[in-house]
Amino acid sequence: MDYNFSIYATSLTLESLDLLPCYVLPAFIFGILTYGVILLFNFIILLTIALNRKLHKPMYILLFNLPVNDLIGATAFFPQLVSSILLQTRTITYSACFIQALLVHLYGVGSLVILSAMICSTKIVDIFCNNPSLMKLVCGDINSNNYFGLFVMVFSQGLSLMIVLFTYIQILFTCISRRQSDAKRKAIQTCGTHLIVFLLCTTVILSYRLQNVSPNAQKLCGIMTFTVPPVVNPIIYGMHTKDIRIAFLMVLKKIKVTFR
Repeated sequence: MDYNFSIYATSLTLESLDLLPCYVLPAFIFGILTYGVILLFNFIILLTIALNRKLHKPMYILLFNLPVNDLIGATAFFPQLVSSILLQTRTITYSACFIQALLVHLYGVGSLVILSAMICSTKIVDIFCNNPSLMKLVCGDINSNNYFGLFVMVFSQGLSLMIVLFTYIQILFTCISRRQSDAKRKAIQTCGTHLIVFLLCTTVILSYRLQNVSPNAQKLCGIMTFTVPPVVNPIIYGMHTKDIRIAFLMVLKKIKVTFR
Protein backbone atom coordinates (compact mmCIF):
# COMPACT_ATOMS: atom_id res chain seq x y z
CA MET A 1 0.00 0.00 0.00
CA ASP A 2 1.33 3.44 -0.95
CA TYR A 3 1.24 6.26 1.55
CA ASN A 4 1.61 9.95 0.79
CA PHE A 5 3.72 11.71 3.39
CA SER A 6 4.28 15.43 3.59
CA ILE A 7 5.52 17.98 6.09
CA TYR A 8 4.27 21.57 6.34
CA ALA A 9 6.67 23.93 8.05
CA THR A 10 6.73 27.72 8.37
CA SER A 11 10.44 27.81 9.24
CA LEU A 12 13.54 26.05 7.99
CA THR A 13 16.95 25.36 9.48
CA LEU A 14 20.13 26.25 7.62
CA GLU A 15 23.39 24.35 8.02
CA SER A 16 25.36 25.48 11.07
CA LEU A 17 28.64 27.34 10.70
CA ASP A 18 30.18 25.24 13.50
CA LEU A 19 31.74 28.26 15.22
CA LEU A 20 33.34 27.93 18.62
CA PRO A 21 32.00 30.42 21.20
CA CYS A 22 35.28 32.37 21.14
CA TYR A 23 34.92 32.92 17.37
CA VAL A 24 31.32 34.15 17.37
CA LEU A 25 32.10 37.83 18.01
CA PRO A 26 35.08 37.98 15.59
CA ALA A 27 32.96 36.30 12.91
CA PHE A 28 30.15 38.81 13.49
CA ILE A 29 32.55 41.77 13.29
CA PHE A 30 34.20 40.32 10.17
CA GLY A 31 30.81 39.89 8.50
CA ILE A 32 29.73 43.45 9.33
CA LEU A 33 33.03 44.95 8.13
CA THR A 34 33.02 42.90 4.93
CA TYR A 35 29.46 43.91 4.13
CA GLY A 36 30.34 47.54 4.89
CA VAL A 37 33.35 47.43 2.55
CA ILE A 38 31.22 45.88 -0.19
CA LEU A 39 28.60 48.62 0.20
CA LEU A 40 31.25 51.36 0.21
CA PHE A 41 33.21 50.12 -2.82
CA ASN A 42 30.18 49.42 -4.98
CA PHE A 43 28.32 52.62 -4.08
CA ILE A 44 31.46 54.59 -4.98
CA ILE A 45 31.35 53.10 -8.48
CA LEU A 46 27.60 53.65 -8.77
CA LEU A 47 27.74 57.28 -7.67
CA THR A 48 30.81 58.03 -9.78
CA ILE A 49 29.07 56.80 -12.93
CA ALA A 50 25.72 58.36 -12.04
CA LEU A 51 27.11 61.83 -11.20
CA ASN A 52 29.41 62.16 -14.21
CA ARG A 53 27.62 62.76 -17.51
CA LYS A 54 30.73 61.86 -19.50
CA LEU A 55 30.31 58.30 -18.23
CA HIS A 56 26.72 58.02 -19.43
CA LYS A 57 27.77 55.79 -22.32
CA PRO A 58 26.77 52.21 -23.20
CA MET A 59 30.01 50.70 -21.86
CA TYR A 60 29.71 52.40 -18.47
CA ILE A 61 25.97 51.79 -18.27
CA LEU A 62 26.81 48.11 -18.69
CA LEU A 63 29.49 48.47 -16.03
CA PHE A 64 26.90 50.15 -13.79
CA ASN A 65 25.01 46.85 -13.61
CA LEU A 66 27.97 45.01 -12.09
CA PRO A 67 27.95 46.75 -8.67
CA VAL A 68 24.15 46.56 -8.65
CA ASN A 69 24.42 42.80 -9.10
CA ASP A 70 27.11 42.55 -6.41
CA LEU A 71 24.95 44.53 -3.99
CA ILE A 72 22.03 42.18 -4.65
CA GLY A 73 24.17 39.14 -3.88
CA ALA A 74 25.82 40.63 -0.80
CA THR A 75 22.52 41.93 0.58
CA ALA A 76 20.91 38.54 0.03
CA PHE A 77 23.67 36.82 1.99
CA PHE A 78 25.31 39.00 4.67
CA PRO A 79 22.37 40.46 6.69
CA GLN A 80 20.89 37.01 7.28
CA LEU A 81 24.32 35.55 8.05
CA VAL A 82 25.44 38.16 10.58
CA SER A 83 22.04 38.20 12.30
CA SER A 84 22.14 34.42 12.68
CA ILE A 85 25.67 34.63 14.10
CA LEU A 86 24.62 37.30 16.60
CA LEU A 87 21.39 35.56 17.63
CA GLN A 88 22.98 32.09 17.51
CA THR A 89 20.13 30.64 15.49
CA ARG A 90 20.05 29.16 12.01
CA THR A 91 16.28 29.13 11.56
CA ILE A 92 14.71 31.15 8.78
CA THR A 93 11.11 31.59 7.70
CA TYR A 94 10.05 29.94 4.48
CA SER A 95 9.17 33.27 2.84
CA ALA A 96 12.54 34.79 3.79
CA CYS A 97 14.30 31.68 2.53
CA PHE A 98 12.42 31.90 -0.78
CA ILE A 99 13.39 35.56 -1.22
CA GLN A 100 17.03 34.81 -0.40
CA ALA A 101 17.07 31.92 -2.88
CA LEU A 102 15.57 34.16 -5.57
CA LEU A 103 18.17 36.89 -4.98
CA VAL A 104 21.00 34.36 -4.90
CA HIS A 105 19.98 33.04 -8.31
CA LEU A 106 19.59 36.56 -9.64
CA TYR A 107 23.14 37.20 -8.43
CA GLY A 108 24.54 34.27 -10.32
CA VAL A 109 22.27 32.24 -12.60
CA GLY A 110 23.50 28.70 -12.89
CA SER A 111 26.19 29.01 -10.19
CA LEU A 112 24.70 26.21 -8.21
CA VAL A 113 23.99 22.75 -9.54
CA ILE A 114 20.73 20.87 -9.25
CA LEU A 115 20.65 18.26 -6.54
CA SER A 116 18.52 15.24 -7.33
CA ALA A 117 18.36 13.69 -3.88
CA MET A 118 14.86 13.82 -2.40
CA ILE A 119 14.10 13.54 1.29
CA CYS A 120 11.38 14.88 3.59
CA SER A 121 13.04 17.30 5.97
CA THR A 122 13.09 20.90 7.18
CA LYS A 123 16.88 21.17 7.33
CA ILE A 124 18.81 22.81 4.49
CA VAL A 125 22.34 21.47 4.15
CA ASP A 126 23.86 24.79 3.20
CA ILE A 127 24.60 28.10 4.88
CA PHE A 128 22.26 30.07 2.60
CA CYS A 129 19.02 29.37 0.73
CA ASN A 130 19.08 28.33 -2.91
CA ASN A 131 16.84 26.49 -5.31
CA PRO A 132 18.59 23.08 -5.10
CA SER A 133 18.38 23.14 -1.30
CA LEU A 134 14.67 23.98 -1.38
CA MET A 135 13.96 21.30 -3.98
CA LYS A 136 15.76 18.77 -1.80
CA LEU A 137 13.03 19.22 0.81
CA VAL A 138 10.26 18.25 -1.61
CA CYS A 139 8.82 14.78 -1.13
CA GLY A 140 7.32 14.50 -4.62
CA ASP A 141 8.80 14.05 -8.07
CA ILE A 142 11.06 16.99 -8.97
CA ASN A 143 12.72 15.52 -12.07
CA SER A 144 11.19 18.19 -14.33
CA ASN A 145 12.57 20.94 -12.08
CA ASN A 146 15.98 19.26 -12.04
CA TYR A 147 16.05 18.94 -15.84
CA PHE A 148 15.01 22.56 -16.30
CA GLY A 149 17.58 23.77 -13.77
CA LEU A 150 20.28 21.68 -15.41
CA PHE A 151 19.35 23.09 -18.82
CA VAL A 152 19.49 26.68 -17.51
CA MET A 153 22.85 26.03 -15.85
CA VAL A 154 24.41 24.41 -18.94
CA PHE A 155 23.03 27.10 -21.25
CA SER A 156 24.09 30.08 -19.10
CA GLN A 157 27.51 28.67 -18.18
CA GLY A 158 28.18 27.38 -21.69
CA LEU A 159 27.19 30.67 -23.32
CA SER A 160 29.28 32.74 -20.89
CA LEU A 161 32.25 30.40 -21.37
CA MET A 162 32.06 30.71 -25.17
CA ILE A 163 31.90 34.51 -24.91
CA VAL A 164 34.93 34.57 -22.60
CA LEU A 165 36.93 32.25 -24.87
CA PHE A 166 35.99 34.25 -27.99
CA THR A 167 36.99 37.52 -26.31
CA TYR A 168 40.36 36.21 -25.13
CA ILE A 169 41.14 34.71 -28.54
CA GLN A 170 40.42 38.09 -30.14
CA ILE A 171 42.69 39.84 -27.62
CA LEU A 172 45.43 37.26 -28.23
CA PHE A 173 45.29 37.71 -32.01
CA THR A 174 45.33 41.50 -31.61
CA CYS A 175 48.44 41.38 -29.42
CA ILE A 176 50.23 39.00 -31.81
CA SER A 177 49.40 41.10 -34.87
CA ARG A 178 50.55 44.39 -33.34
CA ARG A 179 53.68 42.99 -31.70
CA GLN A 180 53.83 45.92 -29.32
CA SER A 181 55.14 45.38 -25.81
CA ASP A 182 52.75 48.01 -24.44
CA ALA A 183 49.75 46.24 -25.99
CA LYS A 184 50.88 42.90 -24.57
CA ARG A 185 51.37 44.44 -21.13
CA LYS A 186 47.87 45.95 -21.13
CA ALA A 187 46.37 42.68 -22.34
CA ILE A 188 48.06 40.67 -19.60
CA GLN A 189 47.11 43.27 -16.99
CA THR A 190 43.46 43.30 -18.07
CA CYS A 191 42.99 39.62 -18.82
CA GLY A 192 44.85 38.49 -15.72
CA THR A 193 42.46 40.23 -13.35
CA HIS A 194 39.44 39.00 -15.32
CA LEU A 195 40.73 35.42 -15.21
CA ILE A 196 41.14 35.57 -11.43
CA VAL A 197 37.45 36.37 -10.96
CA PHE A 198 36.39 33.83 -13.60
CA LEU A 199 38.50 31.03 -12.09
CA LEU A 200 37.13 31.85 -8.64
CA CYS A 201 33.55 31.37 -9.83
CA THR A 202 34.52 28.17 -11.65
CA THR A 203 36.19 26.80 -8.51
CA VAL A 204 33.05 27.46 -6.48
CA ILE A 205 30.88 25.67 -9.04
CA LEU A 206 33.21 22.64 -9.16
CA SER A 207 33.28 22.42 -5.36
CA TYR A 208 29.56 21.57 -5.40
CA ARG A 209 30.09 18.82 -7.98
CA LEU A 210 33.13 17.04 -6.54
CA GLN A 211 32.17 14.40 -3.99
CA ASN A 212 35.53 14.42 -2.19
CA VAL A 213 35.26 18.11 -1.25
CA SER A 214 34.48 18.43 2.45
CA PRO A 215 31.29 20.24 3.58
CA ASN A 216 33.40 22.89 5.33
CA ALA A 217 35.31 23.56 2.10
CA GLN A 218 32.01 23.93 0.26
CA LYS A 219 30.81 26.38 2.92
CA LEU A 220 34.02 28.39 2.51
CA CYS A 221 33.62 28.44 -1.28
CA GLY A 222 30.01 29.54 -0.84
CA ILE A 223 31.06 32.42 1.42
CA MET A 224 33.79 33.42 -1.05
CA THR A 225 31.15 33.68 -3.78
CA PHE A 226 29.46 36.53 -1.91
CA THR A 227 32.65 38.06 -0.47
CA VAL A 228 35.49 38.15 -2.99
CA PRO A 229 33.77 39.25 -6.25
CA PRO A 230 31.79 42.15 -4.68
CA VAL A 231 35.03 43.45 -3.12
CA VAL A 232 37.34 42.81 -6.08
CA ASN A 233 34.99 43.79 -8.93
CA PRO A 234 34.83 47.53 -8.06
CA ILE A 235 38.64 47.60 -8.08
CA ILE A 236 39.14 45.56 -11.25
CA TYR A 237 36.28 46.88 -13.36
CA GLY A 238 35.88 50.26 -11.65
CA MET A 239 38.99 52.01 -10.38
CA HIS A 240 41.11 50.07 -12.86
CA THR A 241 39.24 51.90 -15.65
CA LYS A 242 40.95 55.21 -16.38
CA ASP A 243 37.82 57.30 -17.04
CA ILE A 244 36.11 56.13 -13.85
CA ARG A 245 39.27 56.72 -11.82
CA ILE A 246 39.57 60.28 -13.15
CA ALA A 247 35.87 60.95 -12.55
CA PHE A 248 36.16 59.66 -8.98
CA LEU A 249 39.12 61.94 -8.26
CA MET A 250 37.14 64.89 -9.63
CA VAL A 251 34.25 64.04 -7.29
CA LEU A 252 36.67 63.96 -4.35
CA LYS A 253 38.03 67.38 -5.31
CA LYS A 254 34.51 68.81 -5.47
CA ILE A 255 33.76 67.38 -2.02
CA LYS A 256 36.92 68.96 -0.59
CA VAL A 257 36.02 72.35 -2.09
CA THR A 258 32.48 72.10 -0.70
CA PHE A 259 33.66 71.47 2.88
CA ARG A 260 36.25 74.27 2.84
